Amino acid sequence: MSESKASSLQRYHTQQYVNGTKCELNQKLRKTEVRFVCEEGTADYIHRLDEPETCSYIMTIHTMLICHHPFMKPPTPSQSVSITCNPLLSETQYRDYLQQLEAKEAAEKAEREKEAELQRQKAEAELDERRRLAGEKAKYFRENQIVDVYVEGLPDVKSDEVAPMYMISVILSLAGTQDSTVEVEGSPDINSGEEPDLSEQWNSILKASRDTGNY
Repeated sequence: MSESKASSLQRYHTQQYVNGTKCELNQKLRKTEVRFVCEEGTADYIHRLDEPETCSYIMTIHTMLICHHPFMKPPTPSQSVSITCNPLLSETQYRDYLQQLEAKEAAEKAEREKEAELQRQKAEAELDERRRLAGEKAKYFRENQIVDVYVEGLPDVKSDEVAPMYMISVILSLAGTQDSTVEVEGSPDINSGEEPDLSEQWNSILKASRDTGNY
């Protein structure tokens, strides 16, 4: 049996010889594969003999007798293509690029630090304002001798624990306003449990107190 085969490395014509003598090692009949490989300009010779399995042989013969067949010709070796690399940037341009990159990163870092500082200053200003307002409240309560405030139907509260909505009524009364109660538009229900931000109302009350000479 003969056939032609081609591998990724070499093309060859092969012949199989089977039913040989009995192998003493595995009790099987010997077999041999003969491979004819094209090699132009040379006489026939045995290139190598392999035994991939016990009593199974592969004999490779180089010969020019099959080179006339196009399929048996060895593949044309591919020619290497030279690769030339050129830098995209010159050395000076590359240094300039690094400097620009460093400057950009420094600017971004400075911007982040500036934003963080502004946020810190804003938080400190808000804290100072709350402290200032609390101090003015305490001073006003102290100068007007406001210690206990009792509102019928509500629990007793003292000094800075007084619910803001009821303190407004008391302070306006002490500041000399005509009405002893005041309704603040947009204020939450007194039973809602919410504590509104009455900074503007307090500032108005304190201003009214100053105008009347009570503070």
